[in-house]
Amino acid sequence: MKKETNIKRFIAFSCFHSPYPTAEAMRWVLDEIADYKPHVVVCLGDLFDASAASVHPDEVKHTLLDEYAVASNFLEQVRRTAPTNASFVWTLGNHDDNIQRCDPRRIPEGLRDIVNWNNTRNYGDEFRKWKQYPYEKGAQCVYSLGQVGFFHGFDAGSNSDETESLQMSYVTGAQPWRLWIRGHTHRPVQVTQAKKSARVRLPHFYANAGTLGFGDQTPEYMTRKDVSCWGQAIVYGEVNTAKKLHECNGVEWSASTYERMVPCEKPVARMAECLS
Repeated sequence: MKKETNIKRFIAFSCFHSPYPTAEAMRWVLDEIADYKPHVVVCLGDLFDASAASVHPDEVKHTLLDEYAVASNFLEQVRRTAPTNASFVWTLGNHDDNIQRCDPRRIPEGLRDIVNWNNTRNYGDEFRKWKQYPYEKGAQCVYSLGQVGFFHGFDAGSNSDETESLQMSYVTGAQPWRLWIRGHTHRPVQVTQAKKSARVRLPHFYANAGTLGFGDQTPEYMTRKDVSCWGQAIVYGEVNTAKKLHECNGVEWSASTYERMVPCEKPVARMAECLS
């Protein structure tokens, strides 16, 4: 019999892209957290859109300070909604990384002190309560919870969920039965078993948490992309953390991608339709 203390429930969301998520999307996530009572909540990166500090600043109507305010407020609501003993993890994404690597000349002088969110006046305290993993290729970007690994993602091609799960399995020691959960593409993907490769012949799985951003205020630069397969989603599940990876003889987790159906004038195609 597995001890209850070894079973850890988790919820993962991705690509918040502050300040674009709608109030309805944020409330949906908070309600799911309240109902599921996860031991761990994972933000899979792109918490910020960073468009106000990008090469597209003329296309947005908000400042970087607005992005910080919305993101900080949402993280605080998540933390207060989750159980008091929950852990909070943030695997940084490319948009988050863009803030810290951007040319300071793109940021108004009065806001330049906020490019490091851990030192930001008024908002930094909340960000420091989330354990952060860097946006760097390799094992250092991964947060592991038993057999489940979480990271933002780097490629956005149609097969990138599978190819990057293979890469992560390889760089982290090719342990079997692992589940890799990521974001980046904005395309929700149900838990799927990856095909074996020359480098990784052991069974492993992948899933994608989609996006929470981009309601009615989608920035112009994003409308130039193919958004037909984008969807608001979370990945939730539980994992037995009692065994070390090399001791596992099979799957020690269960997980699912849960999509939020959003009414709109032009229905967004679901992932199954996009792949058919």
